[in-house]
Amino acid sequence: MPRLSLEQTACVIERFLNALRLVDGSERTGLESILVRWLASTAHHRSDCVVYIDAKVICRSRGQEISVFEVPKAEQKEALWCNGARIEIIDAEAFRASYKLEMRGTEGLDFSMPPA
Repeated sequence: MPRLSLEQTACVIERFLNALRLVDGSERTGLESILVRWLASTAHHRSDCVVYIDAKVICRSRGQEISVFEVPKAEQKEALWCNGARIEIIDAEAFRASYKLEMRGTEGLDFSMPPA
């Protein structure tokens, strides 16, 4: 996959964090900055992704966990996947059992900014 532009990645990560229903603030901004820089980096591999599951955002590369961020204020019940270009709901049980990504689309996700 070609390297994504910083602007494109930032837009998608903002939508990802909106879908988590994370209120804007310093914690969200810090996490957003880390995720955007990591996914837009020159070292980005086509399998790199960010997964939200069990109140955690997990950065994964080549099947391995790179970083884990606790997000206890996230209100999203679905498990989500993002590669910096797309966002998908994933099957949480399949991911927990074997890290398998079973995509389920985006129906029902709210990408608008959550109320403060």
